[in-house]
This record gives sequence, structure tokens and C-alpha cells, in this order.
Amino acid sequence: FSVFATTILKEGDVLEVSKPLGKFILETSPTHLKKYLGVAAGSGITPIMAMIKGVLTEEPNSTFTLIYGNKTEADTIFYAEINQLQNAYPTQFKVQYLFSRAQKDGALFGRIDKGNLNFIIKNKFKDISFDAAFLCGPEMMINNLKETLKENGLDENNIHFELFTPPVIPENEIHIAFEGTCEITVVVDDEETTFEMDSKLTILTAALKEGLDAPYSCQGGICSSCLAKVTDGKAVMEKNSILSEAEIKDGFILTCQAHPITQKITIDYDNV
Repeated sequence: FSVFATTILKEGDVLEVSKPLGKFILETSPTHLKKYLGVAAGSGITPIMAMIKGVLTEEPNSTFTLIYGNKTEADTIFYAEINQLQNAYPTQFKVQYLFSRAQKDGALFGRIDKGNLNFIIKNKFKDISFDAAFLCGPEMMINNLKETLKENGLDENNIHFELFTPPVIPENEIHIAFEGTCEITVVVDDEETTFEMDSKLTILTAALKEGLDAPYSCQGGICSSCLAKVTDGKAVMEKNSILSEAEIKDGFILTCQAHPITQKITIDYDNV
């Protein structure tokens, strides 16, 4: 969208927007007493910045620790604002910067990888036992950090993440041949619609072709805006980097990646 906004949009254009969607959220409460960890690379700070502000202003008994990687200080989004927050909340908010192309006092040199993450949490933040982690950046970084945090005792269910871009599909990945048609019932905004769809299409594509107001955003399987629940029948996703095995077992699917594999299926966008 950023490319579209800076190259196509012009003054006076009107955009229709939906409410915020997705699973990468931190629900705050003034009664919480938690220790949060945020790890961001580059523009991955954008959603985490909102979490930081929410915790600092709405959870006075919680702390937030940020590990933030960039090329240089000049490339660091929100650099001045983050430093201001550090000064305003010195006991509640801690920051460790990493720069891959510049040396700076107090910052580590390099990228956010397993070695640097281990060094940071086992030294500078060794006295903090984190309750939850929020990661945002490229897929390879996310995968490495997830494993590192699990090795350091953080439960996988408490590691939340959002990817920059759709995950890379290995060339040798087995693809299912989706054939035939399916009778699909879609529930969205309390309205139920039944129609025939080609199983080669994703459920989201079929719903949009039918004229339904199904929620979606990236269409790449990384934002979960198109999340729905299968209440009857079965579906298979081409790829998934967001939903846990437990969520899939409960029937949740990313409709932009899902194809029906039964003759009938019911999809509920409201039951998520």
C-alpha cells in the first residue's frame, strides 16, 4: 500500500477503509503485571510502537523491553520518540538498539539473529523473565527468534509475530491438485449465502467473485484479516505461517490460502 499511496494516490482521492483486523495485537488492562518483549527490524516497529504506548499508558505495573534493529541511526523509524519514551518511563521501558552498518555507543553492531538475541536476553536483560514476546520483521528473522525464545523458556503460545512479506514457498513443496466444484455456504456480517465454487479457487476469491463483503487485506497469508472458521466440511491451506496447530484443529483457516476438499463446506467469518 505504501507504494500505491506514494505513486498513485493524489490529493482529493477518497479511500474506503475497514476496521483494524488481524491477530497481531496486545490487549492491555490496568490490572496486568506483565513483562513484555518486542523485537522489530526496520519498519516492523510500526505495530510494536502502538503496543509500547498502550502498555506504558494503560499498564502502570507492566514493563516493555524493545530490541530494535536497523542499518543506521538515521534509518531508525521513531528513533527520537522511542528515546523520549525511555526518558519518560525509565523503569518501565528498556531499549536495545542494533545497527548493521554503523557503530554507536550503547548499540550492538550487527543484525537481530540468534546470537545477538541470546547475548541480549542473557546479559543486559538477564533479570527479566518475559511473559510474552511480539516479533515483527522478515520471515527468516522471525523463525530464528521464535526458536531462540523457546530455547530460553518462553512458551510458543506466548510468542506472537507478524511477517513483512508472504513466506517463501520451497520449490519442492508438494502442491495439492484441487479439482471439481463444491457447494459452499459463507456466513459474513450475519448473512448466509450458498453457492457453487470451483475448488481450484481459494475460498476468499470465490466469495469475492460472488460479491460478498468478505474481509481481507494482504492476500498472501500473513495478516490473518481473512480469518474464518470451518463449521462444516473440510479445507486445506496452500501455506500457513500464522495459525497454530491448535487453531487449525479448531477449524480456523486463512481463506486467502484455503481450498475446499469436501463436496460441501460452511465458512463462518463472524465466528472468529
